[in-house]
Amino acid sequence: DICPVGALTSTDFRFKKRVWFLKTAKSVCTHCATGCNIKLDWDDASVYRYRPRENEAVNQCWMCDEGRLSYKFINDATRVLDPLMKKEGKLQKVEWSEALQKVLNVCGGSLGDVKVVGVLSAQSTCEENFALYHFIKNGFKNSKFLATKKEVENPSHDNFLIDADKNPNTNFLSLLGVGPLVGGPVGISTHSDEFPTGGIYFVLDYLTEVQKEKIIAANPRLVVWMTSNLSESGTWADVILPKPTFAEQNGTFINRQKRIQKADKAFEPKGHAKPVWETLAELAQRLDKPVSWNSAETVFAKLAQELKELNGVNYKQIGDQGLMTK
Repeated sequence: DICPVGALTSTDFRFKKRVWFLKTAKSVCTHCATGCNIKLDWDDASVYRYRPRENEAVNQCWMCDEGRLSYKFINDATRVLDPLMKKEGKLQKVEWSEALQKVLNVCGGSLGDVKVVGVLSAQSTCEENFALYHFIKNGFKNSKFLATKKEVENPSHDNFLIDADKNPNTNFLSLLGVGPLVGGPVGISTHSDEFPTGGIYFVLDYLTEVQKEKIIAANPRLVVWMTSNLSESGTWADVILPKPTFAEQNGTFINRQKRIQKADKAFEPKGHAKPVWETLAELAQRLDKPVSWNSAETVFAKLAQELKELNGVNYKQIGDQGLMTK
């Protein structure tokens, strides 16, 4: 996207795909809190490259090399394509109906004082986080919310493109009043009461190894993990529900400037993955706690009603260049 005659090309992309076969979606880089505007080039449900998309207020016409190469998890072999359930200590592929019934059997019973814990993620979209927040807050009497964020040692950063916060949506968690876990080892709270004993846990996206150990130590009644990628065994969770990456759904992020930006859906979710809002809407309906949304846009409409910083905002107003929150 720099060389005007194509003499200089990207080694990562060279000879991978004829450019005239590629389709392009307007999106946002999720590698850090800057939220560079990008063109996401794809074909046949695979992403081949990111290119910068001009936005003078965010990244001008640039993007960093780290962000440029951060698309590969979308195509990775670690993608979760079917629901998984732990049986005899091992994860086994199951149908959606069986996985959801397992969740319903636990959540629909007489829970008494059992806490239902939502672990939100600064890696996930506003819509995914809010759907989980709303589902738990309005569906269960005894609820608690935690949040996690990706942290790296000695994170690269500069005064323009690269932010030390390697999460695209830390600021949305702040709007919800659910701060990322901090202190102690990277990304983990040192307070023992952060992880209630015997609770039911709904976890979005990303946890550190220490956080997983903390949840296991809390002897949970059930752990439901909604994720797009499974980079290790995952047997710390009882049920794993596959969700799309940001490239496979519409969604929004609030960057370090507190600018809300929209990432457009490029292609359909891989395998049998379902959006978080859709999964939770089905669970809520079957728990007799129906929700009002039926798309990412209607989830956003609901969160814009509840958060004063986003009152009156809709997808059309956000547009291609984003909108500063109040």
